Amino acid sequence: MRYYRQVYPFRTFFHYNNALYTLAGHVAERLTGQSYEALLRERILQPLGMDDTVYLADALEDGGFSNFAQTYLTYNRTGHSIPYSEEEFRPLKLHLPAGGVVSNAVDMARYMKFHLSGGRDTVGRLVVPEDNLRQTHTVNFVSPRKSALDKLEPDWPVEAGTTQGYGLGWGIGTYRGTCILFLG
Repeated sequence: MRYYRQVYPFRTFFHYNNALYTLAGHVAERLTGQSYEALLRERILQPLGMDDTVYLADALEDGGFSNFAQTYLTYNRTGHSIPYSEEEFRPLKLHLPAGGVVSNAVDMARYMKFHLSGGRDTVGRLVVPEDNLRQTHTVNFVSPRKSALDKLEPDWPVEAGTTQGYGLGWGIGTYRGTCILFLG
């Protein structure tokens, strides 16, 4: 971290960075003696039944992007496909704790239900203590103005919402008066 230069004065501007999530994953590995992959599978994916969620590095080895949904960028009310480059994604194996997993709609629904149920799996067993999970849903840094993420969203056919701040891994905002979590 000492080699990173400061871009903005401390706590004055939100600028997303994966470095500390990666560091947190490596700290977890050192504390437990397990790989981050094993920890994630054992403590989150298996208890939630997220059996089809895989690590990006493994997905690339098992066939690349052939079974991935295509990404589109919306600009000027038109959608343009964004082609994937596998080579651009290969270095992400080093940043697995910062988001190196690939999932599907069924597993993501299980993950959303886990958050909505206060940290419980599909049969009600506690996976993560509710207070700990709630802390991740709480704003830790207030956005003084719209973030760069808001600028990516089209404002049609309805306003996408506003970003209020950032929690522990979550963007937190509102949509039509309802609190929303995103990015996690």
